[in-house]
Amino acid sequence: MEDPTNLSRPELLKLVQAYAQSWLAHDGCWFLAAEEKYGIDTAMELILGQMTPKQGCEPHTPAVSESAGFQL
Repeated sequence: MEDPTNLSRPELLKLVQAYAQSWLAHDGCWFLAAEEKYGIDTAMELILGQMTPKQGCEPHTPAVSESAGFQL
């Protein structure tokens, strides 16, 4: 991969969007695995318990990614 410091703004935005999509896919797989092993209630508790306003995180929803300017 090319050194990111040499990328143009459009190329950087494309790279960020690709990373965001990959993160979202990985997160979805993690949640499905947790749901399968522990059930929906515990999986929701696990994911929501990890995201607190104190940490600067919010539960991930389409609104969160859209507010960041990403259309996934």
